[in-house]
Amino acid sequence: MGCPANDVQELNSINKLPAQTMLKIATDHQVKAMGFIGGILGPKSFTTIKSEIIQMLQKKVQFRW
Repeated sequence: MGCPANDVQELNSINKLPAQTMLKIATDHQVKAMGFIGGILGPKSFTTIKSEIIQMLQKKVQFRW
């Protein structure tokens, strides 16, 4: 799920790294669909990185809301 952070590196390690790991596991196991909790509330940096993660996942695996 992740959380907001003030530092860009911390924001990436808390939010983007787990999503990339989830994507690798899904790809390795040929998962057809997976879920992800997006965010519309919080600091702009947090909502932006959530949006970027969703776009990344949508490109790789069928994504269900």
